[in-house]
Amino acid sequence: RTMDYDYPLNGFPAVQPRGYSFKSHVDYKGKTLYAFAGAGSDMEGFVFGDGVNEHGLAMSNQYDRGYASYATDIREGYINISQTEVLVWALGYNRTIEELIENAKQVNVVAYSYSDINEVPPLHYHLSDASGRTVEVTFVEGRIVVIDNPIGVLTNNPDLNWHYENLKHYMHVTPYKIDNTFSKQIKDQVQWWLTPAMPALWEAEAGRSPEVRSSRPDWPTWQNPVSPKNTKISQLWWRHL
Repeated sequence: RTMDYDYPLNGFPAVQPRGYSFKSHVDYKGKTLYAFAGAGSDMEGFVFGDGVNEHGLAMSNQYDRGYASYATDIREGYINISQTEVLVWALGYNRTIEELIENAKQVNVVAYSYSDINEVPPLHYHLSDASGRTVEVTFVEGRIVVIDNPIGVLTNNPDLNWHYENLKHYMHVTPYKIDNTFSKQIKDQVQWWLTPAMPALWEAEAGRSPEVRSSRPDWPTWQNPVSPKNTKISQLWWRHL
Protein backbone atom coordinates (compact mmCIF):
# COMPACT_ATOMS: atom_id res chain seq x y z
CA ARG A 1 0.00 0.00 0.00
CA THR A 2 1.00 3.64 -0.27
CA MET A 3 1.03 6.25 2.47
CA ASP A 4 0.51 9.58 0.70
CA TYR A 5 1.86 12.29 2.95
CA ASP A 6 3.68 15.50 2.13
CA TYR A 7 6.87 13.96 3.48
CA PRO A 8 8.24 10.38 3.62
CA LEU A 9 7.06 8.38 6.62
CA ASN A 10 9.99 5.97 6.35
CA GLY A 11 7.76 2.99 7.02
CA PHE A 12 9.15 -0.44 7.83
CA PRO A 13 7.84 -3.88 8.85
CA ALA A 14 7.54 -4.88 12.48
CA VAL A 15 6.47 -7.86 14.60
CA GLN A 16 4.73 -7.57 17.95
CA PRO A 17 4.93 -10.74 20.08
CA ARG A 18 2.40 -12.24 22.47
CA GLY A 19 2.55 -10.74 25.92
CA TYR A 20 3.76 -7.38 24.65
CA SER A 21 3.55 -4.62 27.27
CA PHE A 22 1.12 -2.22 25.64
CA LYS A 23 1.21 1.30 27.09
CA SER A 24 -1.27 3.72 25.51
CA HIS A 25 -0.75 7.44 24.91
CA VAL A 26 -3.97 7.87 26.91
CA ASP A 27 -3.98 5.75 30.08
CA TYR A 28 -4.33 2.03 29.29
CA LYS A 29 -1.61 -0.44 30.27
CA GLY A 30 -1.72 -4.16 29.65
CA LYS A 31 -0.15 -7.21 27.99
CA THR A 32 -1.39 -8.35 24.60
CA LEU A 33 -2.70 -11.89 24.04
CA TYR A 34 -1.79 -12.51 20.39
CA ALA A 35 1.19 -11.88 18.15
CA PHE A 36 0.93 -9.99 14.88
CA ALA A 37 3.10 -8.68 12.06
CA GLY A 38 2.59 -5.47 10.15
CA ALA A 39 4.11 -2.23 8.94
CA GLY A 40 4.22 1.32 10.19
CA SER A 41 6.46 4.22 11.08
CA ASP A 42 7.94 6.01 14.05
CA MET A 43 5.64 8.86 15.14
CA GLU A 44 6.20 9.56 18.85
CA GLY A 45 6.59 5.81 19.18
CA PHE A 46 5.90 3.14 16.56
CA VAL A 47 2.48 3.44 14.88
CA PHE A 48 1.14 0.49 12.89
CA GLY A 49 -0.61 1.28 9.62
CA ASP A 50 -1.65 -2.31 8.95
CA GLY A 51 -1.09 -5.84 10.19
CA VAL A 52 -2.39 -9.41 10.55
CA ASN A 53 -2.36 -11.51 13.72
CA GLU A 54 -1.75 -15.21 14.32
CA HIS A 55 -5.49 -15.98 13.97
CA GLY A 56 -5.87 -14.36 10.56
CA LEU A 57 -7.45 -11.13 11.77
CA ALA A 58 -6.14 -8.36 9.48
CA MET A 59 -6.50 -4.58 9.78
CA SER A 60 -5.39 -1.40 8.03
CA ASN A 61 -6.11 2.27 8.64
CA GLN A 62 -7.34 4.96 6.25
CA TYR A 63 -8.18 8.61 6.70
CA ASP A 64 -11.83 9.46 7.36
CA ARG A 65 -11.66 13.23 7.56
CA GLY A 66 -14.96 14.88 8.43
CA TYR A 67 -16.61 11.65 9.61
CA ALA A 68 -14.70 10.06 12.51
CA SER A 69 -15.23 11.58 15.95
CA TYR A 70 -13.45 10.70 19.18
CA ALA A 71 -13.91 11.15 22.89
CA THR A 72 -12.17 14.09 24.51
CA ASP A 73 -11.79 12.55 27.98
CA ILE A 74 -11.02 9.17 29.48
CA ARG A 75 -13.84 7.06 30.94
CA GLU A 76 -13.43 5.19 34.20
CA GLY A 77 -13.68 1.42 33.84
CA TYR A 78 -12.95 1.49 30.10
CA ILE A 79 -9.92 0.65 27.98
CA ASN A 80 -8.89 4.18 27.01
CA ILE A 81 -6.70 4.24 23.90
CA SER A 82 -5.95 6.70 21.09
CA GLN A 83 -7.30 6.44 17.55
CA THR A 84 -3.92 5.25 16.20
CA GLU A 85 -3.70 2.47 18.82
CA VAL A 86 -6.93 0.76 17.79
CA LEU A 87 -4.99 -1.60 15.52
CA VAL A 88 -2.74 -2.75 18.37
CA TRP A 89 -5.79 -3.39 20.57
CA ALA A 90 -7.72 -5.13 17.75
CA LEU A 91 -4.97 -7.50 16.65
CA GLY A 92 -3.43 -7.96 20.08
CA TYR A 93 -6.65 -8.91 21.92
CA ASN A 94 -9.08 -10.36 19.35
CA ARG A 95 -9.27 -13.43 17.11
CA THR A 96 -12.41 -12.74 15.06
CA ILE A 97 -14.69 -9.89 14.12
CA GLU A 98 -17.46 -11.24 16.36
CA GLU A 99 -15.06 -11.27 19.29
CA LEU A 100 -13.95 -7.72 18.53
CA ILE A 101 -17.56 -6.47 18.39
CA GLU A 102 -18.18 -7.87 21.87
CA ASN A 103 -14.90 -6.58 23.36
CA ALA A 104 -15.32 -3.13 21.76
CA LYS A 105 -18.09 -2.34 24.24
CA GLN A 106 -15.38 -1.71 26.83
CA VAL A 107 -13.18 0.52 24.67
CA ASN A 108 -13.13 4.32 24.65
CA VAL A 109 -11.16 5.94 21.80
CA VAL A 110 -9.74 9.31 22.82
CA ALA A 111 -8.46 11.95 20.38
CA TYR A 112 -4.68 12.22 20.40
CA SER A 113 -2.80 14.89 18.42
CA TYR A 114 0.57 14.05 16.86
CA SER A 115 3.09 16.86 16.68
CA ASP A 116 4.75 15.19 13.65
CA ILE A 117 1.69 15.95 11.52
CA ASN A 118 0.18 18.65 13.74
CA GLU A 119 -3.29 17.12 13.89
CA VAL A 120 -5.50 14.41 15.36
CA PRO A 121 -5.42 11.74 12.63
CA PRO A 122 -9.07 11.16 11.58
CA LEU A 123 -9.02 7.41 11.00
CA HIS A 124 -11.27 4.50 10.19
CA TYR A 125 -10.16 0.90 9.73
CA HIS A 126 -10.58 -1.94 7.23
CA LEU A 127 -10.93 -5.24 9.12
CA SER A 128 -11.16 -8.85 7.86
CA ASP A 129 -10.98 -12.19 9.67
CA ALA A 130 -10.12 -15.76 8.63
CA SER A 131 -13.75 -16.49 7.69
CA GLY A 132 -13.58 -13.86 4.93
CA ARG A 133 -15.92 -11.44 6.65
CA THR A 134 -14.98 -7.79 6.14
CA VAL A 135 -16.13 -4.74 8.06
CA GLU A 136 -15.40 -1.06 8.53
CA VAL A 137 -14.41 0.06 12.01
CA THR A 138 -15.25 3.70 12.61
CA PHE A 139 -15.88 5.95 15.63
CA VAL A 140 -18.67 8.11 16.98
CA GLU A 141 -17.64 10.24 19.96
CA GLY A 142 -15.09 7.60 20.93
CA ARG A 143 -17.45 4.63 20.60
CA ILE A 144 -16.34 1.88 18.20
CA VAL A 145 -18.88 1.27 15.43
CA VAL A 146 -18.56 -1.83 13.22
CA ILE A 147 -20.27 -1.84 9.80
CA ASP A 148 -20.39 -4.88 7.52
CA ASN A 149 -18.59 -4.29 4.22
CA PRO A 150 -19.29 -7.19 1.82
CA ILE A 151 -17.56 -5.40 -1.08
CA GLY A 152 -14.31 -5.91 0.82
CA VAL A 153 -12.72 -2.57 -0.11
CA LEU A 154 -12.21 0.55 1.97
CA THR A 155 -10.77 3.92 0.96
CA ASN A 156 -10.20 7.26 2.61
CA ASN A 157 -13.11 9.69 3.09
CA PRO A 158 -15.94 10.09 2.10
CA ASP A 159 -17.48 7.51 4.40
CA LEU A 160 -18.39 3.94 3.44
CA ASN A 161 -22.07 4.76 2.89
CA TRP A 162 -21.16 7.38 0.26
CA HIS A 163 -19.09 4.83 -1.65
CA TYR A 164 -21.89 2.28 -1.64
CA GLU A 165 -24.29 4.88 -3.02
CA ASN A 166 -21.73 5.84 -5.66
CA LEU A 167 -21.34 2.20 -6.74
CA LYS A 168 -24.97 2.21 -7.87
CA HIS A 169 -23.85 4.30 -10.86
CA TYR A 170 -21.76 1.34 -12.06
CA MET A 171 -24.16 -1.56 -11.58
CA HIS A 172 -24.22 -2.14 -15.36
CA VAL A 173 -20.44 -2.64 -15.54
CA THR A 174 -19.31 -6.26 -15.91
CA PRO A 175 -15.97 -7.96 -16.66
CA TYR A 176 -17.77 -10.48 -18.86
CA LYS A 177 -18.66 -10.25 -22.55
CA ILE A 178 -22.41 -9.97 -23.04
CA ASP A 179 -24.70 -10.53 -26.03
CA ASN A 180 -25.50 -6.98 -27.05
CA THR A 181 -28.92 -7.42 -28.70
CA PHE A 182 -29.41 -3.66 -28.80
CA SER A 183 -26.48 -3.27 -31.21
CA LYS A 184 -27.78 -6.15 -33.35
CA GLN A 185 -31.13 -4.41 -33.81
CA ILE A 186 -29.41 -1.25 -34.97
CA LYS A 187 -27.31 -3.25 -37.44
CA ASP A 188 -30.41 -4.96 -38.89
CA GLN A 189 -32.20 -1.62 -39.31
CA VAL A 190 -29.22 -0.03 -41.07
CA GLN A 191 -29.04 -2.96 -43.50
CA TRP A 192 -32.78 -2.67 -44.23
CA TRP A 193 -32.61 1.07 -44.97
CA LEU A 194 -29.59 0.63 -47.19
CA THR A 195 -31.39 -1.88 -49.45
CA PRO A 196 -32.68 0.74 -52.01
CA ALA A 197 -29.12 1.84 -52.74
CA MET A 198 -28.10 -1.52 -54.20
CA PRO A 199 -30.38 -1.53 -57.32
CA ALA A 200 -29.15 1.99 -58.12
CA LEU A 201 -25.56 0.77 -58.13
CA TRP A 202 -26.46 -2.21 -60.35
CA GLU A 203 -28.21 0.05 -62.89
CA ALA A 204 -25.26 2.42 -62.98
CA GLU A 205 -22.96 -0.47 -63.80
CA ALA A 206 -25.30 -1.54 -66.66
CA GLY A 207 -25.22 1.94 -68.22
CA ARG A 208 -28.73 2.89 -67.21
CA SER A 209 -29.77 5.92 -65.21
CA PRO A 210 -28.94 5.32 -61.55
CA GLU A 211 -32.47 5.98 -60.33
CA VAL A 212 -33.53 4.47 -57.07
CA ARG A 213 -36.41 2.07 -57.54
CA SER A 214 -38.09 0.69 -54.49
CA SER A 215 -41.52 -0.47 -53.49
CA ARG A 216 -41.04 1.41 -50.25
CA PRO A 217 -43.06 4.64 -49.93
CA ASP A 218 -41.40 8.04 -49.99
CA TRP A 219 -39.27 8.98 -47.03
CA PRO A 220 -41.24 10.42 -44.17
CA THR A 221 -40.70 13.90 -42.84
CA TRP A 222 -38.08 13.93 -40.12
CA GLN A 223 -38.57 16.18 -37.10
CA ASN A 224 -35.37 17.84 -35.99
CA PRO A 225 -35.32 17.53 -32.16
CA VAL A 226 -33.52 20.87 -31.91
CA SER A 227 -35.11 22.99 -34.65
CA PRO A 228 -38.91 23.36 -35.06
CA LYS A 229 -38.48 23.17 -38.84
CA ASN A 230 -39.20 19.92 -40.66
CA THR A 231 -36.59 18.56 -43.00
CA LYS A 232 -37.46 16.52 -46.07
CA ILE A 233 -34.87 13.81 -46.60
CA SER A 234 -34.40 13.58 -50.34
CA GLN A 235 -33.75 10.35 -52.16
CA LEU A 236 -30.82 12.19 -53.70
CA TRP A 237 -28.94 11.30 -50.52
CA TRP A 238 -28.98 7.67 -51.54
CA ARG A 239 -27.38 8.44 -54.91
CA HIS A 240 -24.33 9.81 -53.13
CA LEU A 241 -23.66 6.62 -51.19
